[in-house]
Amino acid sequence: MALVVVALLVAVLVLAVQRLLRAYTRFRKMELAIPGPPSLPVLGNALDFLNVTEENVWPILRRLWGHRYELSRFSMLGRLVVIVSDADHIEKLMKRRDLQDKSRFSYEFIEYFSRRGLVTLNGAEWRSHRRALQPAFHQDVLDRWVHAGSGWKLP
Repeated sequence: MALVVVALLVAVLVLAVQRLLRAYTRFRKMELAIPGPPSLPVLGNALDFLNVTEENVWPILRRLWGHRYELSRFSMLGRLVVIVSDADHIEKLMKRRDLQDKSRFSYEFIEYFSRRGLVTLNGAEWRSHRRALQPAFHQDVLDRWVHAGSGWKLP
């Protein structure tokens, strides 16, 4: 009887490990498909953030981001952080309802250094703040801030 229980426990353990490895392999393929700095398996770029402070977090992020201006990524302990900087891509992401609840891991990290704001808010709170700020970004208001003689015009 004890042998059957041990065999069953070993089988369950093997299946669990196999499932974890399959999930991690899928994660790693997805991670490496996005441009970004070299990362270690499982740890990702966590070692880059060992001595992070409020003063040096942005230089560390800029170094990890490198010269990849449209899309970049880094990972930490099995969490993938994708940095999107193309305005069209950001607009598409912001309009998707299924992406309005932000990842707790990433946004707690951002909130630690930049406090609460439009970027880190969720759901109804985010919508109310966005609604309050939206009139300030009307084309007529933005045009008033651009110097008429600069030759620069908003698209």
